[in-house]
Formats: sequence, C-alpha cells, structure tokens
Amino acid sequence: MATKNNPGNFDCYKNAEPDEPMFVLLGRDPTASIVVAFWIAIREELAAEGDEDKIEEAKRVATQLVAWAEMKGKRQKTLLAAKASVSVILAAKENAFGMNLLNTAIDQAVR
Repeated sequence: MATKNNPGNFDCYKNAEPDEPMFVLLGRDPTASIVVAFWIAIREELAAEGDEDKIEEAKRVATQLVAWAEMKGKRQKTLLAAKASVSVILAAKENAFGMNLLNTAIDQAVR
C-alpha cells in the first residue's frame, strides 16, 4: 500500500503536473475505502487500456483502508458511510435532477 513514507508504484505527488488539483484520502477517513471502491468501479467501467495494474493496486488499498479505519475504531462510521453511499446512489436514480447531475459528470469525464 502507498504510504507517506513509501509512495508506491503510482505516486500521485510525483506524477502530478505543477498546480494540478488532487484530493488525498487518509486511512483514518471512514469514507476512504468506499470512495476508492467507487473509483475502481468507474475505472473498470471505462476499461481504459493500461489501467489494470492501477486498478489492482486500488483494490489492495481499499482493503487496507478498511483495516486501518477499523484499527482506528471507525468500523461503525465506515458502515454508516457505506449505507449513506447507497442512499446517495438510490436518490440520484430516483431523482431526475440527481440523475442529470450524474449524467453530466459522466459526460464530462469521458470527453
């Protein structure tokens, strides 16, 4: 797993362009594993060639994020975050505005 002391094979800091925006998730964040799981699902759906190793590493990281959050006593918050993420997806599916936002985000991401 990538850490502060051992950035791993996909070092976002090293690979980032000057002033490129980025968002870092920490192991103590009970939502981190869920966000990474969504990222994995989206990247697999896009099926971008050359992403296979990055996706496999992300799967290992997601598992390690869960373990870290549990070690920090955040199991309950992680479960609540998972439940909330399902609620957000279901609400977006049922809400035309929410679906419009999702579709717009997807359209912009694939351009």
